[in-house]
Amino acid sequence: MTSKPVIYTIGHSTISLVDFMTLVEFWGLQAVVDVRSKPYSQYNPHFNKEVLMGTFHRKCIDYYWRGKTLGGLCKTSIKDENFLADIKFVADLAKKGLKTAIMCSESQPLKCHRAYKLSPVFLGQGFQVRHLIQKTQEDGAEFQSKRRNSWLWEECQKQGELF
Repeated sequence: MTSKPVIYTIGHSTISLVDFMTLVEFWGLQAVVDVRSKPYSQYNPHFNKEVLMGTFHRKCIDYYWRGKTLGGLCKTSIKDENFLADIKFVADLAKKGLKTAIMCSESQPLKCHRAYKLSPVFLGQGFQVRHLIQKTQEDGAEFQSKRRNSWLWEECQKQGELF
């Protein structure tokens, strides 16, 4: 039996860039897809898009910004063709074998659109979703069982194959 591909999620919160990169490297992430609608931080400028691009590049980690369609402030529907194209983009990274995470600023996944908007779509496509919270904590199974009954999960199931 082949295991399901995994999509990871991670939030940077207000930690230092060094601590965040330590977390990224600890979990062995190879691609990070930034899903912040506005990839800038007034209080934590080390998480501005250009800084992250350079930092990830130096660490040989792929960085992509997809906040225009996958961001929490976006009004795009899960049926929108641009939303689906970027979901497919993320899914394809993971299917290629790259350890891929979607990233936002909120550290707690259940308080973020990574959990209530994006994860159910990936779960509906047969992916595992694992939320990386810290070096010693990975939350996935509990999330999956709680979210299977959500309205978005049900919507994803109704749609069947998105791609």
